[in-house]
Amino acid sequence: MRSRPIEPPLEPVRVCLLGAVSAHTPQGPLHLGPRQQRLLLAILALEANRQVSVDRIVDLMWPAAPPRTARHAVRVCASGLRTAFAPVRAADAAIIGVGGGYALRIDPMAVDAQCFRALLGEADTETSDQRRLTLLDQALALWPGTTPLADAAPPDVRDRLSAGLTEARLRAVEDRFDIRLRFGQHARLLDELADACASHPARERLAGQLMLAMYRCGRGAEGLAVYHRLRDHLAEQFGLDPGPALRGLERQILQQDPALERHPGPRRRPVPAQLPAMAGLVGREPELAQLDALARATQRDAPGTSIAVITGTAGVGKTALAVRWGHTAAARFPDGQLHVNLRGFDPSGAALDPAAVLRAFLNALGVPAQQIPSDPDERAAVYRSTIADRRLLVVLDNARHAEQVRPLLPGAPSCLTVVTSRDPLRSLVAIEGATPLVLDRLTAEQSRELLTSRIGGPPQATEPLIDEIVDRCARLPLALAVAAARITTRRHLPLAEATAELRDASTVLDALDGGDPVTDLRAVLSWSYLALGRDAARLFRLLATHPGADVQEPAAASLAGLPAAHTRSLLAELASAHLVTEHAAGRYMLHDLLKAYAAEQSQTTDSAEDRRAAMLRLADHYLHTAHPAALLLDPLQVPITLPARRDDVVAEPPGQVDAALAWFHTEHEALSATSARAAALGLDEHAWRLAWTLTPYLLRQGHWQALRAAGQVAADAARRLGDRGALARSLHSIGMGYARSGQHGEAGPLLRQALDLFTSSGDVPGQTIVLEDLAWGAEADGDAQRGLALAEQALAIAETASHTTGVARLHNAVGWFHTLLGRHADAVNHCEQALAMFQQVDDPAAVAATWDTLGHAHRHLGDHERAARCYRDAIGFYQTLGDLYNEAATLAELGHVLHESGRPDHARQAWREAYERYEQLGHPDARQIADLLQPAAGH
Repeated sequence: MRSRPIEPPLEPVRVCLLGAVSAHTPQGPLHLGPRQQRLLLAILALEANRQVSVDRIVDLMWPAAPPRTARHAVRVCASGLRTAFAPVRAADAAIIGVGGGYALRIDPMAVDAQCFRALLGEADTETSDQRRLTLLDQALALWPGTTPLADAAPPDVRDRLSAGLTEARLRAVEDRFDIRLRFGQHARLLDELADACASHPARERLAGQLMLAMYRCGRGAEGLAVYHRLRDHLAEQFGLDPGPALRGLERQILQQDPALERHPGPRRRPVPAQLPAMAGLVGREPELAQLDALARATQRDAPGTSIAVITGTAGVGKTALAVRWGHTAAARFPDGQLHVNLRGFDPSGAALDPAAVLRAFLNALGVPAQQIPSDPDERAAVYRSTIADRRLLVVLDNARHAEQVRPLLPGAPSCLTVVTSRDPLRSLVAIEGATPLVLDRLTAEQSRELLTSRIGGPPQATEPLIDEIVDRCARLPLALAVAAARITTRRHLPLAEATAELRDASTVLDALDGGDPVTDLRAVLSWSYLALGRDAARLFRLLATHPGADVQEPAAASLAGLPAAHTRSLLAELASAHLVTEHAAGRYMLHDLLKAYAAEQSQTTDSAEDRRAAMLRLADHYLHTAHPAALLLDPLQVPITLPARRDDVVAEPPGQVDAALAWFHTEHEALSATSARAAALGLDEHAWRLAWTLTPYLLRQGHWQALRAAGQVAADAARRLGDRGALARSLHSIGMGYARSGQHGEAGPLLRQALDLFTSSGDVPGQTIVLEDLAWGAEADGDAQRGLALAEQALAIAETASHTTGVARLHNAVGWFHTLLGRHADAVNHCEQALAMFQQVDDPAAVAATWDTLGHAHRHLGDHERAARCYRDAIGFYQTLGDLYNEAATLAELGHVLHESGRPDHARQAWREAYERYEQLGHPDARQIADLLQPAAGH
């Protein structure tokens, strides 16, 4: 045995983003390659240890118009970065593929931007000015200049990626000036403050600091000049006036207020700090950024921007977001933070009276009890007057409706109000100009982070259990928190046992019972459910029987047996209660816990017959929509007989091929699941027909496994019915699923069984289709002669039965086998006959296949230009049809023709596109195309 060579030690790495993008080991910089690779590193490093989807990467790399090869280019950049990081120890840094994207696995403190954020976070929690100053100095020392990502991104992308960092740096600079002013260093700060104000002429806090420093240095008139310049600049550029704090400082300077000469002492008026304690927040960066932006707007006293409405389903973390952000932003509101739980969805129904809340707020603000009016309107007026010159944060949690909120809104734009509610409070948005923030569930990675932080970071061996708990909790923060509490408080309940409890959908809500009405998820959800109208509540329950991930309005109407317009209004009611989410226009979804709750309510409220009838209506809807759509995708299919559509079922079949393809794109998974559910309920007539409608779409898209699964459901249903025709179609679908995925050994017996059944029933189209498929199987086995014989047998049957569409298609099949056997002129003859017949027969898929055969024949006849034109015609048809598999195969052949005709660059472009299609399908032929794209390939 040969010993392995001794490898040199690998080096740790540091990634720098706060200037030019770079990466370094103790031995020197890493070569990161071209700008796009540096930009990819920056994107991943800003989200260190978190997955960034390829779609987001493409959007950032090509914000205007991404090329068709963008996803491939991202893979190339990721590969280049892996090469650049080769000298780095794997435990220190690595570019890894995660789901549909990439992540940089690294110690966050090895990324200067992450280290900067961590130091600022530590400074925010520090009470000692000296310690805060040290931390701020350390954070700002990480910046080599003022422009992060300087050489890696164009300005618009750089601004999108680094806006938060740049703003955080400016806040840190201002915080540092504040501390040094408190230390009496006003004279030493004049030049620094003047430079900072010149660089940021609209920054009120910097202007105020310079004004104060000048006043303390005996230069009050110059300080007032700073104020006047800022006022003029804001008016000209933004149409704004300086905020109340800066106006107050101007008055103090004019009045030579003695308070400006000394370190500010305790405030004379109360500063409420009512925000409750809240556990750590995970994720929510976009929403936090929006709240930060609103807070900055209040500092400019910008009208119409001082209310945020955070909405979302029960347990999604609305309160956690509002309160945690409030704690981090407290310094921006020096006059305090007010908070109240309005109990809008309390199980007792006892929502708080706004007048009672006003009294509590006025008490906290120092207003004597005898000065608080009894009249609600007068009380609200005193409240607004009391806080008119203050900068306050007001958090109104769990609001029932807008009228409960309005009396509590400050009148001053210098105050920010954050409202949380399950109701979207649209009138606040429309009338008061509130900014809506709709809170969704956490990502899978964020959910894992929340769960593991609560239970103490389980060992790697338990990661699959963690992932299952996350899935069972539907990535809902409340559910995850309750599950974590259940694990840790039951003497650290083993993860396997906790997962088992959650695995049973019938007990999932019991497993997530936190023991009180606030953390009992069932109780929390009931608060919203019990507020629904009767029809909306029934629709919510029946949605639990829908087997898909989401539901379209017509399907929901059929499920409920209601008119479409009425159903639309009910869905809007459910969406307002956040019991469903309209995640796309006209498409609604329930996350798993809501679905479990809805199913539980349905079990106790609706009879088994009601639920079965709803499922039958849903199956009817899908069947009467999918059948005409399937015939649009494959006009040669012989239509099947459908049961009559019920009057209470809505069906809106697409009218064109593009619309049919788009409908199947969004509905094929629900259609397949409905077929399986129908079979389980004994609705076998619907089960096999629903599976049959999927065949053209699944064949086009290359979903071979799904085709086999749907065919198996159909075959089982057909056997129970004793329907030989249905069984023949089902076995053919399963066989095609095996054949198209290259498993011809498994396909052959199934196709021969289907052929026997079609022959015994005299089904000529069925016979010719299966014979043609068997011919393609013979080709895969390398027996072109047997393939030709089978194709000629099918052609003869079709001609005898005057099956015109079959004759045209089979002329192409015979032509293909002739060209495989070297009889290229015969192949051209058969294909030209096929094209002539296709002028009377609408079969674009067969036309595409015929152009592909002609391309192959002309290539081997030596006419490369004509071959390339034929291949491009075929590709155009396949693209229109959405047939990725055949488009990829034809692109590969086009590449060979272009290479043979002396156009290697064009050939590589065709192969790259073929590779992308195969990769999208997960097809093994992608490896062959990848070999062709290698620089040392023989082509």
